[in-house]
Amino acid sequence: MIAGYFIGREHLKHEIRSSIEDTAESLAEGIKNVFGLDEADSTLLDFSEGEDATSGSEADLIALHQGDYYNADDLEIKVEAGLEKARLIGVFGNETRSKERHLVITLNIVNKHDRKILRFSDESLFGDHFVLVDDVGNQIREVNFGFTATLDGALTSTDDVNPGDHATHVVVFKVPPLKTEELLFTVDLKAFGKSDKVQFRIPINDVKGWRANTPLQPTSG
Repeated sequence: MIAGYFIGREHLKHEIRSSIEDTAESLAEGIKNVFGLDEADSTLLDFSEGEDATSGSEADLIALHQGDYYNADDLEIKVEAGLEKARLIGVFGNETRSKERHLVITLNIVNKHDRKILRFSDESLFGDHFVLVDDVGNQIREVNFGFTATLDGALTSTDDVNPGDHATHVVVFKVPPLKTEELLFTVDLKAFGKSDKVQFRIPINDVKGWRANTPLQPTSG
């Protein structure tokens, strides 16, 4: 019952955010139609909260590569990406896997402070703390498993990382287009009580299991 409560809570939060975003887009489109605004004027109707997570200025966006560590005085983060069936926990606590393979990104987190508790927060209704974009600007959709399951290894807004402890946070996305060459994974560190954004560059061939996703090319002759 407790597991079902948290699953429902996370799904409801996702649905509320999606509903608000859809309403804002519909309102913007209606205003454009009424006032005859063209595409050039549409920037006046931006209902988003702040900058897109992938367009932060160089002053607040820290650029790293997969394998690099984000290192602050009290926080360390490293990311790993793989193409696999996501590990899930069912409503009754049973362990299972998703039916299809997804792009699974794991953040390995270390609370380096010797006294302060690291509190994870994923409460933003506007925009996501974790955004994935490919090298031509396609935003890859995050996968939500709804009421049926939660992600094994993912933090929730009730989780803390105690001083000196390690933790993981798992984010699952749809599989990027086949010809993708590089992925940009942006983390808004507000999720960890920080104000920066960090962007990890992930060459597609560094994604574990990606080569197995590439179909065999027909041989000539």
